[in-house]
Amino acid sequence: MSSIHFVATDEYMNRVIQLGEQPKSVFLVGGLGVDSILHLKLLTRNELEQELGIKLEKKNLLTQLLFHP
Repeated sequence: MSSIHFVATDEYMNRVIQLGEQPKSVFLVGGLGVDSILHLKLLTRNELEQELGIKLEKKNLLTQLLFHP
């Protein structure tokens, strides 16, 4: 059983407190995975085209890509 809790959102913080934990032992630290974005190696345009199996052209440059692990 933990006596200190680190949570990612206000919703999670409220839920942990509702479960009976003391509010002073629950800390909102945010999503730690966001910090790893700064160290992420991005693909070059050519690598992305190869990975997706498409050729990026003007007509599809506005396509939004979303990566969710």
